[in-house]
Amino acid sequence: MIAQGAPSSVWNQWHVTDGPRYPHSKVIQFCLRNFKAADRPNIMALDLGCGNGVNSLFLLHEGFKVKGIDFAEMGVEKARKASSKAGFQAEFEVARIDQNFFEGQKFDLIISIGVLDCAGLEASMTSISNMSKVLRDGGRGLFLFASDLDFRLTLKTDLSINGYSSEEVKQIFEGKFVEVNYDRYITTYENGKSQQNEWLITVKN
Repeated sequence: MIAQGAPSSVWNQWHVTDGPRYPHSKVIQFCLRNFKAADRPNIMALDLGCGNGVNSLFLLHEGFKVKGIDFAEMGVEKARKASSKAGFQAEFEVARIDQNFFEGQKFDLIISIGVLDCAGLEASMTSISNMSKVLRDGGRGLFLFASDLDFRLTLKTDLSINGYSSEEVKQIFEGKFVEVNYDRYITTYENGKSQQNEWLITVKN
């Protein structure tokens, strides 16, 4: 199910009234398992679709260097304020994930949580193609987004969540990185009556 993503005005309002307050557990697990504490000050991380910066702030607290982008101005503003208040220096920019403005930049870590399912297939394909070029040799990436089996697709919302099939996910990622792992992160509710069914894609160059 591929729909047109919601405009930035909708996401700006969401960041004013809602938005996550804590980093995603999968970001915590993935980053702490794959990057030793002693190495993190030299690790450059990209938070692709950083929103209000909750995952970026976690990375900063753990010693990573961070750059974040998001097309919602309000999200980026909140990320900047939160990092500055915590005493960190990080770079946050307003931009679409499919913009190719990373020329000359390289990252050791790329995370993208709940972003591709809001961007649509075409933008996701362009973005991941760009990401494959800016991920350093030996670098790792984590991408978490809704599958076509996710219950949130049936909810009436202005956020226009997309759910991706197996074929669409392979269309986005296949051949882009040295290693791609196609996994799922599934949470069931009410004795399995509904499920939050997400793609958990990890990559390495």
